[in-house]
Amino acid sequence: MHDGFFVRRATANDAQAIAAIHAETWRVAYRGMLPDAYLDDLTAEYRLPMWEEILSGRYPDVRVWVAVAGDRVVGFASTNPARDDPGTGELATIYLHPDWMHQGIGRVLLAGAEMGLVEQGLAVARLMVLRDNHRTRRFYERAGWTTAGEERHDEVLGVRVVDLVYRKVLTGTEVDSTQAVTHSRPDSAAWYDQHAGEYAARTDAIDLGDHYDRFLAQIAPGGRVLDAGCGTGRDSAAFIARGYDVTAMDASIGMVDLASERLGHQVLHLRHEEVAFDREFDGIWANATLLHVPQDGLPDVLARYRRALVPGGVMFASFKLGSGEVVAGERLFANQDETSFRDVLAAVPAMSLVDVWTSQDRRPGRAHEGWLNVLVRRDDA
Repeated sequence: MHDGFFVRRATANDAQAIAAIHAETWRVAYRGMLPDAYLDDLTAEYRLPMWEEILSGRYPDVRVWVAVAGDRVVGFASTNPARDDPGTGELATIYLHPDWMHQGIGRVLLAGAEMGLVEQGLAVARLMVLRDNHRTRRFYERAGWTTAGEERHDEVLGVRVVDLVYRKVLTGTEVDSTQAVTHSRPDSAAWYDQHAGEYAARTDAIDLGDHYDRFLAQIAPGGRVLDAGCGTGRDSAAFIARGYDVTAMDASIGMVDLASERLGHQVLHLRHEEVAFDREFDGIWANATLLHVPQDGLPDVLARYRRALVPGGVMFASFKLGSGEVVAGERLFANQDETSFRDVLAAVPAMSLVDVWTSQDRRPGRAHEGWLNVLVRRDDA
């Protein structure tokens, strides 16, 4: 297992790593489909000039994404607008080093590439995959790509090949929570089930180290931490790396799957309203998750988490900074400011506010959005 990974735009410095992965994955993936002699002679040096050219900046419409584990590039994808079909984007390549398969990385890399097409204003994406490459076809189908059986016939190195064309309707994944306001209450977990990979691609690289420090300063080294609404497991992995005993849970089965892959053990599939732990944790971390609990249900949820804490235990929570409930992107957001949160906390016996601060959103292009961060403590003995 890896300790963590993230997806970012590629730079010219990534050309060598991309070329090496491109060559290695072809040797493995197309064995039996293309001539062995060609695959055996395929090298990174052969692929390198192409990737140096693509990453030179001469092709602004071509976007290349890399998956990074530690300090190593382990996969890449490239996209571009389709030349023959306005409004359609094309997934030109996506490859993951064979040593890093089956760990959830490919799914997040694909989502990152799809998001790049959305950001270019493209509504539909297409790709081509060898008809006989059943494993890769299943990968795309699980990610929502479909084919109507459209085929493209070609000849590669004297071998007749048949590609199937797959397509996917693209949707924006993150909506500013100050927009699209209604008062229906959707099941936010269902949104994350559908968009788990896309959300991971947007958030896995966010550094919350300063928030970790304020939270962990209240907990003894090696203490028991519940990551309530763990998402992709990013924060759980950080706490484990610091020596804490972490239990992770999430209401979205899509997030549970991603976090379980990342952490190497089964994450609990559990909603906030179902929590029934009793004096089990020294700290509870609830980053960007209680904001999906309706305002009138928040006191009960906080009371459940107070019971889960040992006496003197602390809980971190963060909310979109604002007021009132809004629905955006098929998710409920119960925004808070310090006054509204104090009102909620006043309804929870034996729980007090330890610290409160605001911060800017750390996702690219979202610095105009604010967050309310709070630390609360269980007071009773």
